[in-house]
Amino acid sequence: MAQTKDGKLVLMHDNAIDRTSTGTGVIKNLTYKELTAFNLEDDYGNVTNFKIPLFKDVLKWAKTNNVILTIDIKRSVSQKVVIDAIRDMKAEDVSVIITYDVEQATTAYALAPELLLSVSARNEDEFNRLLDAKIPTKNMLAFTGTRLSNASLFDKLHAEDIVCMLGTLGNLDKQATVKGEQSYVRWKALGVDIFATDRPFAVYNAIK
Repeated sequence: MAQTKDGKLVLMHDNAIDRTSTGTGVIKNLTYKELTAFNLEDDYGNVTNFKIPLFKDVLKWAKTNNVILTIDIKRSVSQKVVIDAIRDMKAEDVSVIITYDVEQATTAYALAPELLLSVSARNEDEFNRLLDAKIPTKNMLAFTGTRLSNASLFDKLHAEDIVCMLGTLGNLDKQATVKGEQSYVRWKALGVDIFATDRPFAVYNAIK
């Protein structure tokens, strides 16, 4: 999630558009009209027919198609602006705000106690700090990191009725490619409820 020079929220992973589009420059220094001159590129550098989308249009699409969005807010963008946009589109039910530490989770909960938050709970210390922050566990979706945690962490999160997400994108996906798709089955049995992966079809076929 990034914000243009003229205050428009757009969907873009990087702060700059060089890697993923035909354009160049930092989003905060470009107007939305300037962005519309460029097309998105795929992972292999092929130019597509797609433009950089407005956040409000993505929210509308998600509502129409019943798709849940996990929303990564860049540090240059205020949580309040993004939350206001979600409320304007009445998209609370399809939006999860990603937070990376207790401070971000605390401010997000204060701004939007009705929203689900993806919180960083990679170990018991992080989880305990979240509990100490008095954020209701019903607002938490626990991101346990991109390395496998001990079963005890998943057990403690599940004891609080918290859904657990593991980031397999990167090393764990590569490990599953080499050692076999049954790796995803083992990780699910360990306590993983959601996989954040670069191989969604392989995960689905393994655990269905």
